[in-house]
Amino acid sequence: MSFKVIPLDEALNLFEKEFEKVSFEFVNLENANKRVIAEDFYAPFDFPPFSKSTVDGYAVKASDTFGASESNPLYFKIKGKIKIGEYPSYFISSSEVIEIPTGGVLPSGADAAIMIEHTNKIDEDTVEILKSVAPYENIVRIGEDFEKGKLIFEKGYRLKAQDLGVFSAFGIIRIKVYKKPDVSIISTGDEIIHPKEELNLGKVRDMNTYILKALVEDSFANPVILGITKDNLGEILEKLKKALEISNIIIISGGSSVGTRDLTLKAISLLEDSKILFHGLNIKPGKPTIFAKVKGKAVIGLPGHPTSATLVFLELVRPLIRFISGEKNWRKRIKLKTTVLENIHSAVGMKHFIRVKLKGNCAKPIYGKSALIFPMIEADGYFEINEQKEGVLKGEEVEIVLFE
Repeated sequence: MSFKVIPLDEALNLFEKEFEKVSFEFVNLENANKRVIAEDFYAPFDFPPFSKSTVDGYAVKASDTFGASESNPLYFKIKGKIKIGEYPSYFISSSEVIEIPTGGVLPSGADAAIMIEHTNKIDEDTVEILKSVAPYENIVRIGEDFEKGKLIFEKGYRLKAQDLGVFSAFGIIRIKVYKKPDVSIISTGDEIIHPKEELNLGKVRDMNTYILKALVEDSFANPVILGITKDNLGEILEKLKKALEISNIIIISGGSSVGTRDLTLKAISLLEDSKILFHGLNIKPGKPTIFAKVKGKAVIGLPGHPTSATLVFLELVRPLIRFISGEKNWRKRIKLKTTVLENIHSAVGMKHFIRVKLKGNCAKPIYGKSALIFPMIEADGYFEINEQKEGVLKGEEVEIVLFE
């Protein structure tokens, strides 16, 4: 059996061709953070729905204050006082002001507010203005935040904490969002044991399940742990069948390398309506990756080594989760530009991922075999060297993907 190796970009391009997005549901506003909205959201009315002051002071007609200064104060009649949360019935005429608090509704006739620090109250009926203000100064106008009908959030946008305030301001307490994908996690290997078991020579405690579970949660999906499966074709097949019944995506780590124990690929191939999309990514680490479509669902066979499994998850599985979650910008990555502290060699013809630790404004490479976990916990992130390059030189600028 040989690898059918493809470039990472080609693998990512398969998503739109092969997989459907999850369905939608409605969630309460308090549960909508980090969810992906399933429809465009337009402002249902002007916001704010009234003009308001941004300072404590006096509502004024701006043109009446022109020329006012400390050496040439202008005097105004205090017509009244506005209380916060009340809509004023006052109308301001020339040379009149109304006391107004921060957030108070601007009365008719006024088009600005002057800070109390730039005034001097002479008596209960009179105030002197010591500074001129321009029209619309120190106020927020009606519709200044959002005009009615304005597109605020596009379908496929993942909501942030501050976005929830927008829905609340418009009185929206139920939001249409895409469902969170369910992601089954299976570990395989005769040598793999549960962390609570006694460690005998030749055995390895299961690390991948817990790494992958956390990565799935960080990707805003629901992890479903299906446990450890021995290197037995029948067991792997049954576990995969169960996962297909309950999940949108299935991750199985271990058993993806070419060799006598390569049972994962065989098990996937035996499933009904199975299509192997590729067996091998043109990346290092992570080359022996399996990607299949079974009954419309994605099945990914990750390398058994934790470092390889983690990097393939970040570069392939996380974008897949984001895609089927309905996220519009599912390819978007936040990267940090920095320079490397030493020369790094890589072989032409394969994309290399180099783990790094940040040192001030520079990045120091962290070397280590993919079977080791230490290089991953020591690193702050990683960058890629593309297939056409033989490496990077000391001082060369690179873009770091930070571990979250």
